Amino acid sequence: MKNKKFFIITLVLTFLICLVAFSVDRELIKTIDSWFYDIISNQINPNLTLFMRFATEVGSVGVVIILCLSFFLFSKVRKNYALPVATTVAITSLSNLGLKTLFARERPNILQLISESYYSFPSGHAMINMAFYTMVFMITKKHVDNKKTKLTISIICIIIPLVIGISRIYLGVHYTSDVVAGWFLGCVISIIVFNLFEGWNKLNNLAKGYYSEKK
Repeated sequence: MKNKKFFIITLVLTFLICLVAFSVDRELIKTIDSWFYDIISNQINPNLTLFMRFATEVGSVGVVIILCLSFFLFSKVRKNYALPVATTVAITSLSNLGLKTLFARERPNILQLISESYYSFPSGHAMINMAFYTMVFMITKKHVDNKKTKLTISIICIIIPLVIGISRIYLGVHYTSDVVAGWFLGCVISIIVFNLFEGWNKLNNLAKGYYSEKK
């Protein structure tokens, strides 16, 4: 049942990714990008800019790597999930670089509050952070029994990548469609990697049980 649910979610997200990816130059997507940026840009002020700069730094690859290392060192489930977490971040980073090169979408020609290089689609910050926090979310859902702790971690795992993605739009370095595609892609990669490793662990445990009985 759970595998079926994850399959459906992955299928829906993949469809949405394709829809956004192959519509980035369509007028509808451009209109949505422009409309959402207009809403956000109307809120620009020094204090909010300071917060958004901080949020975008929290979402940098360096910080995600530090979080991964912290997970490896301090997490109680690191033995089972260190490799899936590292694999997710690595695949997401490489996929993002490849997709940026493939689509070659230039950065928005608007007020940019920070300087960024290379292409725009999809957002690396949105993609990598969504992948990492989706993985943490799924691990938490499976292994944390305390309801309050589970709820707190789950909320954090949802809010952080959302705020980081919005910060990229606010700072003028990404279109809304870049960020949305990044969120979808990161989520899909994380779900696929998590379920592949879960399936592998089940097969491995079955094999160990089989050989133990033989002995």
